[in-house]
Amino acid sequence: KNLVHQVEVSRVQHVITFVCAVATEIVTWSGIFVSGVLFILTSQTVDLVIRSTVAILFVQNIDEVIFDACCPDRIKDNLRNTKYRKVRVLSRACGVH
Repeated sequence: KNLVHQVEVSRVQHVITFVCAVATEIVTWSGIFVSGVLFILTSQTVDLVIRSTVAILFVQNIDEVIFDACCPDRIKDNLRNTKYRKVRVLSRACGVH
């Protein structure tokens, strides 16, 4: 079953999707990076540097842990089997598919 469904979305929907998905990830990763670097640089011993690093890795991976623990197997399988089709912006603007 190789079904491909084309979804038409407006420029506004593209911007909203970008802000909700990509921009929030960039802000989150930047915040973790800055606080992690400061946390590690202010550690006074090697033991505290290691603990700080482990704490940062935990914060980065907590969403994966929650997803694995709470998400039903059926949804996980559907996500694994989902294939995305990339549409080139230039080809859409020129009317070429």
